[in-house]
Amino acid sequence: MNDNKSPIEYSSVRFTQNEIIEFDEKNKSQQLLNIKRENINKISLIYGVASERPIVDIIIGTIFLLAGIYIGLPLLENLITTLPQSAPGESSFYPSKFVSWSLLFFPCSAIFYYLAFRRRYYFKVETKQGPRKIVFNSKIPSVLIQKFIKDVKATFGWEIKQN
Repeated sequence: MNDNKSPIEYSSVRFTQNEIIEFDEKNKSQQLLNIKRENINKISLIYGVASERPIVDIIIGTIFLLAGIYIGLPLLENLITTLPQSAPGESSFYPSKFVSWSLLFFPCSAIFYYLAFRRRYYFKVETKQGPRKIVFNSKIPSVLIQKFIKDVKATFGWEIKQN
């Protein structure tokens, strides 16, 4: 096989004769992961949870959720107890800084839960150092991925097992 063949890429994944590269789709020169062919034992295409460490994402999301609740519940209780006692035009205790922080924790929690549970196509690459995931950056139809795999196999001879 000729080493001068052009790389084949789709979404955020690029195959060459000697390596697989995951790159930032917006900045294609920024490589996120580069695995040499000689280090690869097996490649499988999988549709599933794309996070490298979903348990860590769940734990961090739960910490953000609990922090939001911990800060938000006393504020809500204070708001409920002081609001009916306030005279019209009189301001009640309402620490907007704490409310802002409380509200900030909930979207952060949701983002981590989303990252932990989102399902996408990815290549599970079994290397000598252990398994790695090369994730397609966007949700793409399986037909296009099948075509991408056929092109990679025909051009470079990569064997990719499909589950």
